[in-house]
Amino acid sequence: MNEWQRVRRRLERMLEVSVDRVPADNAAVERLETTFFPVRMEGMDWLVVVEAPLSGRERSLVQAWLDEVLSAERETASPFSERLSQWLRHPEDFLHHPTPKPGEWRSRVPFLIMVKNERQIGSDDVITSFFEGDPWLLSLHKGERLLLVPPDWMEADDSGRESAWVETAQGLAEALATESGEEVRIAVHGLVETPQDLPAVLTTLRETLRIGQRFHPAGTVFAEWELALERLLRSVEIEGVQLFLDAISPLPFWQDEELRRTLLVFLEQNLNVSETARRLFLHRNTLIYRLDRLKQETGLDVRRFEDALRVKLALLLTGREQS
Repeated sequence: MNEWQRVRRRLERMLEVSVDRVPADNAAVERLETTFFPVRMEGMDWLVVVEAPLSGRERSLVQAWLDEVLSAERETASPFSERLSQWLRHPEDFLHHPTPKPGEWRSRVPFLIMVKNERQIGSDDVITSFFEGDPWLLSLHKGERLLLVPPDWMEADDSGRESAWVETAQGLAEALATESGEEVRIAVHGLVETPQDLPAVLTTLRETLRIGQRFHPAGTVFAEWELALERLLRSVEIEGVQLFLDAISPLPFWQDEELRRTLLVFLEQNLNVSETARRLFLHRNTLIYRLDRLKQETGLDVRRFEDALRVKLALLLTGREQS
């Protein structure tokens, strides 16, 4: 989060009104029901626009607060999160790993966020406002952000903390997609204990996104610990894929989009008929009919572990080729 984003967010929380800024030489600053504050940030003169009329005392207090905050920002230039961002963008420029000062680093969960449109991901307030507190948001390359979040900011239920991290990523992906209208993909990694681990973690996250999109093109969130099978299968040649598919089924059931969706959800729900029917908004008997039809046409009973594994492999391999 840059200097302006921090100031804007804090002001809007304090005043509970919308805050913007315009260049100081902007001629069209006369607006009703607004108050302007001259500031200097990022090497330029600006007018901070508060979308509300303020009394003289309120204006003096806000101006004093701005002067104090911006002075403190300049005194603490290049915080550790910004040094990390620069280091990850240009690792060849650094002879040594960045060394955090006491209190600068604690264990964090990394999320790699990819949005197609760089202009849209510039609205980083959507990401930071998703959490209580100020998570570290590192700008890397076009459309790419690395988000570092302390694990205690994400509530974990009985299913465990890793599930909570994935659920957090799913919620964030939905919020970003709603805000930007663009395609959003997020990769999640396990806990990172030291900043020195970040370059390798970033490589893993990028690989996770590539593998996830290749095998699950409709997916939006990919956890690196959930893609071990996909990593293995990516090395299988096309000829080997076709031999496997020919051997397990006389009919290409994976080409039936409705059946494919049904099977994917059934496998995700650990072969639970009732939960799958609920997720698909189907009557339980309708789901059973589809599974029985698959058995009749292909000989595969997806309620058996061995056949479920064959179907899972077929769906992954054909998903890879379709992507």
